[in-house]
Amino acid sequence: KWFFCRYYPSCLLSGKVVSSSLIRKLILEGKMEEAAQFLGKFLRRTGRVVRGDGRGKLLGYPTANLSCNPELIYPANGVYLTMTQIDNSCYASLTNVGVKPTFSDNNSLVMETHILNFNGEIYFKEIFIFFLERIRPEKKFANESLLKKQIEEDIQLAYKVIANKYERQLQLNKVTL
Repeated sequence: KWFFCRYYPSCLLSGKVVSSSLIRKLILEGKMEEAAQFLGKFLRRTGRVVRGDGRGKLLGYPTANLSCNPELIYPANGVYLTMTQIDNSCYASLTNVGVKPTFSDNNSLVMETHILNFNGEIYFKEIFIFFLERIRPEKKFANESLLKKQIEEDIQLAYKVIANKYERQLQLNKVTL
């Protein structure tokens, strides 16, 4: 038997060859905007909301906690501007990918998403998180007060980034801001 292969020339975008290796590298470096250009869409991670430690709620910023599938790649540890889809609604959100260094010495990767302007019960629901861009790297804080101050700053920065870069796109997609 003879097998025939079809050759396709390399595809260039911004002077770079589009490849799965390049896309993985960009994701692992937290370069979500650039990765989205090569993917043709924002990176999406899906998960069922599980109960966490409840610290976010105590700080005034509840989070949806998702366990990470070890077979998938995740963005570099840090805080990301994201969109979260719950059922048929989308919300602007901030997602921390990392190991929660302020509260744990455990190196288990977790995703925690604070959904802006959302106040619903979503435990055990499957949600979709779309990564838009990295806000900052993950860091360890000396106390909860400093962490809370940083979260407030992250939220303010998120609204500025949305207003400057994503507002029109999010409005077209009916994302709750």
